[in-house]
Amino acid sequence: MYDTQEKDFFSYIIYNGDYSYKRELYMVMFTPINAKGELWATIDAFDLCKDYKEGKLKGKLKDIAAKLGEDDNRVIMLVKPKK
Repeated sequence: MYDTQEKDFFSYIIYNGDYSYKRELYMVMFTPINAKGELWATIDAFDLCKDYKEGKLKGKLKDIAAKLGEDDNRVIMLVKPKK
């Protein structure tokens, strides 16, 4: 990531808070939406169903995965930075 104010590159790790463990998210998965730093990405329904069955999910993502079938469409995830 490039910081335009500091004129320098830096790296950081994003975690998905809807997993019961620290699951890293990789920036290559995301598409920027606006200048506020909001991004979107998709998650395969198959992967969500698997993680749900293994008890790895919590929160809203767990509720969504409970209603999915393995062959359903991908889920769109909105990522907003914490303030």
